[in-house]
Amino acid sequence: MFTISSISALVLASSCQQVLAQSCSGFNVTTDYSDLTYTSLGSRSYIISKGVSCSAAQNCSVDIGGYVTDGRTLNISNDASTDSIFSTISKVVKLQFNESQTYPVALNHGPWTIKNGTDGYVAFTPNTLCATGRLSGCQGNNLEGQVVTACTLEGEKYGDGLSGVINEVVTDRESAENVTCNPSNTTQARNGNYTGSRGCAGTQDETGAASTVGGVSLALLSVSLLVAFVGF
Repeated sequence: MFTISSISALVLASSCQQVLAQSCSGFNVTTDYSDLTYTSLGSRSYIISKGVSCSAAQNCSVDIGGYVTDGRTLNISNDASTDSIFSTISKVVKLQFNESQTYPVALNHGPWTIKNGTDGYVAFTPNTLCATGRLSGCQGNNLEGQVVTACTLEGEKYGDGLSGVINEVVTDRESAENVTCNPSNTTQARNGNYTGSRGCAGTQDETGAASTVGGVSLALLSVSLLVAFVGF
């Protein structure tokens, strides 16, 4: 049998969840673009090569490419309301906000040239389509009148993964040498778990997603859910 205190706790938790999940019925675009949406670089970059310390005597090259996992973003802290807010914004700007998926990046690009006397690695930043506006009709929560930006990946480019910018990141020699493995060229990354960890011993993808590349990148934060069971 459930105790009275257990039932009360469950009812309270359910009520709180409903309040937190309340959404907004309106979204008014606040940007001055001719279209309701605009293109912007994503907020996250991914390392897609190993680190290179190239001497001053010669030019160097490094293979690039692999797999990254990315998706829609929304700059609010109320996670319980994001699905419904994405839905509201989507109806206004006619843009689909897709959840995270794993995409190939620069697999057909070939070697990237590193200038002589340069220490660094190669990174990829995806393009996004975004909409910025003010929420309205947000009864029962603190989102009323808040200006938010919702973004989604711009999409694939010529069948070679995501559209975005590939660039060389110059760093110091020690940092470059610490990038011993490409986190996008691992079995983990191919399976949707790009971690950006330093060194990938035992995880390098032997199928050759991007030949002999290696690296480090921004670590992804993971969110774990604690499920509580109430006994009899």
